[in-house]
Amino acid sequence: MPRLHDRLLAQGSKPITGRDLILMTEGHDTRQRSTLAEHLRTFDRVTDPTDQEITAAIEQSRASQRAHRSRDSAPTGWPILAKAQVIIDDEVDHHLNTFPDGIQLSTLLITPVVPPFPHVFVDFRGVPNPYGSDEFGFLASTLRVDEGWTIYGSLYGSWDGRSQIGPILAVKVPLDIDGNLVRIPVGDLDVDVDDDLRERLANGIPMIDRRMGGDLDFDAQLVGPFHAELLNQTTNLLYMALLTMSFAHVKNVNIVEIKPDPKQSRAYRRRLGRALKTHYVLDIGGIESVIDAETARTGNVERAWYR
Repeated sequence: MPRLHDRLLAQGSKPITGRDLILMTEGHDTRQRSTLAEHLRTFDRVTDPTDQEITAAIEQSRASQRAHRSRDSAPTGWPILAKAQVIIDDEVDHHLNTFPDGIQLSTLLITPVVPPFPHVFVDFRGVPNPYGSDEFGFLASTLRVDEGWTIYGSLYGSWDGRSQIGPILAVKVPLDIDGNLVRIPVGDLDVDVDDDLRERLANGIPMIDRRMGGDLDFDAQLVGPFHAELLNQTTNLLYMALLTMSFAHVKNVNIVEIKPDPKQSRAYRRRLGRALKTHYVLDIGGIESVIDAETARTGNVERAWYR
């Protein structure tokens, strides 16, 4: 079966809609209700919202989002997408999903994340994720600037293995001269942060410009209380892709080139006019065993990752 990148290149993508966002939140009823209750307390000054008030707020939020549609999508044969080197993310993501719940993925991004190629598509399939999608992919283009680099990226997804949606998320990620994420110290934030979270975010919060969809108008219309939750969950998928690129800088990780099967590639060209692309797989077996052993010894994933 062709990977997400091959299908995007041959068929393009459909713009994301408000209805897609609603479907992405299905199965998260407990989290949604908690988010809505907090929103009612904070913004509407409802001291103790009832179940009926929370349900009404959910329906109002869904109704306001349903008709929105982004104007951005990936065109067929997009030159940047065609130039991108494809890195298969499955092994890294499956390893991340063995970690305990509640791990802040941003705390693991402590090595350079500058992509190994000017244009990269990080492609992952069959990896557990908050939205129940079959596939996700992150297209990253890197621009060298005086003080470091800037990654311009967009996230795409597929729920049926045939059609593609996106951009789901568009980002601008600044990196310092060493290729590390530029971070905001927790102490500089204008919000209260509990001691546990402050300790876990000791390196600061990555300074990432994010928006749902690919255009500002679409993002601006998502004013409902689910917007922040969607943004945070989707950003975790971005962090998975950035972690894959960070692994490319680790000495015990090998980048292995995988050429497509010639017969399958010819059949794909006859059907859709394009051959399947060569892709790369990160062999993380060596570093994975080190992290697992250190985690078992200390009981702390983040500390194992630092070593």
